[in-house]
Amino acid sequence: MRILHLGTGLSPEEVNGVNAVVWILAEEQSRLGHQVAFLMGAKTPVPETEAFCKAFSIKVFWVPTNSLGYRSGSVQRVLESFSPDVVHMHSVFIPAQATLARLLRRKRIPYVISPHGGCSPRILERRRWKKWLYSFLIEKPRFRRAAAVVPLTPLERNEVLAFAGEGARLSTPVGNPIRIPEGVSWNGDPGNCRKVVALGRYAIAQKGLDRFVEIARHLPTADFCIYGKGDPAKELRELIAGAPPNVSFLPPVYGAEKWEVLKSAALYLQTSRWEGFGISVAEAVAVGLPCATLPGDEPMWEILRQTGTGFSLSNDLKRAAAEIEEILADRDSRRLRGALGARYARENWSAASVAEAMVHRYEEAICKSLPRRHSRI
Repeated sequence: MRILHLGTGLSPEEVNGVNAVVWILAEEQSRLGHQVAFLMGAKTPVPETEAFCKAFSIKVFWVPTNSLGYRSGSVQRVLESFSPDVVHMHSVFIPAQATLARLLRRKRIPYVISPHGGCSPRILERRRWKKWLYSFLIEKPRFRRAAAVVPLTPLERNEVLAFAGEGARLSTPVGNPIRIPEGVSWNGDPGNCRKVVALGRYAIAQKGLDRFVEIARHLPTADFCIYGKGDPAKELRELIAGAPPNVSFLPPVYGAEKWEVLKSAALYLQTSRWEGFGISVAEAVAVGLPCATLPGDEPMWEILRQTGTGFSLSNDLKRAAAEIEEILADRDSRRLRGALGARYARENWSAASVAEAMVHRYEEAICKSLPRRHSRI
């Protein structure tokens, strides 16, 4: 099958959960024998991206954009030369995707959409009136004309239904792919580690960084480390300046350095108020690092609670700090939860199984789409 992805960052190294997921998905689909390509909205190629794509037999097309979307002549040539069986659009409220969707409809090339949490009421509430108009005129029609909309979880499926209505072709959910290098697993705790970590963007409200800092304030005997980056806005600068000395805001980590952080910590703390599917915490679970989560509008809190593979904390931050103190003191419980979490993650979120599931969604979408040339599946 020929699969064209768009809506990701220009580099696999960008600190963004959606970005990480799409690159893993594309790489794994290529491993499975499919012809995979990226459509990048940029005029100048990124050398690191070109090298990555070449290493995994992925094509990458660099097409300039303007206020109306991708440059028409350039994107036409991409569609003619690559001739995709399906176009996979990631994320929401991207004008270039809307204009491309209209072109794909004319060419009878089916497209599918992965909203990646973008239909959450919390997301839609931001710039509400501007999004309402854009949704009514552009985004909801794009959803309804898609061959399939692929949610991450049953919760997101309901959110998409509420957003786009019964006209949207909603598929069975497919979770995010997680890839852990062979042999990478949590070191366990010899009894003296009190390092609590979190990885992600410095988005205060969504990621709950203020909650992370406040818990640390109530637990000064533990070290709290956040690895990530974000816009140096006034609110973030004030949060960092007012954080207690046991909180460290550190640069993002990748590759071996990231796995070393997860392997050597005592606990992963997920404080997000909402997430489509927290990729960083899912990686921590897969490594076997015990994870503790605050209540929020995200599936991970519910998954860890229902499966007994993590620790569900109180919404009261002072009480949550006391609960973390108890968790850190109980090595056996952490080891058990970590082992159960690793097994669950590898059974349900492996990159190969997610990639195969997504290809099945493509096949269903192609069969239900408008009649067109024979698909190379």
